[in-house]
Amino acid sequence: MSHLPTHRFLDDRAIPYQEFDMGYLICRV
Repeated sequence: MSHLPTHRFLDDRAIPYQEFDMGYLICRV
């Protein structure tokens, strides 16, 4: 997931994708 930015907006909050790598995929895909 190193190709993604350091932070992405999830639920109107900027969260480190390293801690939510799977959550990011589930929420954004």
